[in-house]
Amino acid sequence: MLDCEQIQAAISARLDGEPTGIPEDVIDAHIAGCPECRAYQESIVMFDASLKRSQPSPAAHGPRKDLADVILADAEPHLRRRAASRALGLALTRTALCVLAALYVVWAVVLLVHAADIPVAETAAGAGAEAGRGAEVTFMVEAAAVRIALASGLLFGAWWPRLVAGMLPMMGTYFMFTAGITMRDLILGSASHEQWIHLLMLLLSLAVLLWSWLNNYGIDAFRRYWGTLGSGSTSGP
Repeated sequence: MLDCEQIQAAISARLDGEPTGIPEDVIDAHIAGCPECRAYQESIVMFDASLKRSQPSPAAHGPRKDLADVILADAEPHLRRRAASRALGLALTRTALCVLAALYVVWAVVLLVHAADIPVAETAAGAGAEAGRGAEVTFMVEAAAVRIALASGLLFGAWWPRLVAGMLPMMGTYFMFTAGITMRDLILGSASHEQWIHLLMLLLSLAVLLWSWLNNYGIDAFRRYWGTLGSGSTSGP
């Protein structure tokens, strides 16, 4: 003989559209003679009806959106702003690098012109003033070559921003040595305006290169790199 637990399980299965394993007339006959099972059936029917009423209609809200589409829709404005900011920063850094490169080229040309103004006869090897003028011409030519090299590096950095990462250590080292020599000459009272201009140009070049690197890789890359240096310095062998 079937007990109430089996009948109630069959009632739930029938409401869910699942096979009950018990004939329908047997279930209905038991419910008609059992107040407990009849109350159970009424309660789950009411619960099922209230649950269906609380669920929104798919037609009212349109088709269900895919989760990936929702995430992309929320992230798209942020990605667009970030891409626009990166494009603007890239354009500005490229322009600044080209301007600095042009200034270095102009400076190199001025040095070469000044070197060419010194008569060849006065630059011949010899003693006294002639030897001094020869050394001055050599210094001007070498200084012009350095500025042409700096201009070439800056132009390559503007053309291919990924090269900036390799230029930063070189430019930083050059700036530090130049700053040290300028400070020494300042203390000795022999610092010239040209030295200060050169130091300022190097500082601007270093700042623009750093700006280009951060724009290309982001501030997070700098933090990760700095964290790597910190962990490497504290870790043991």
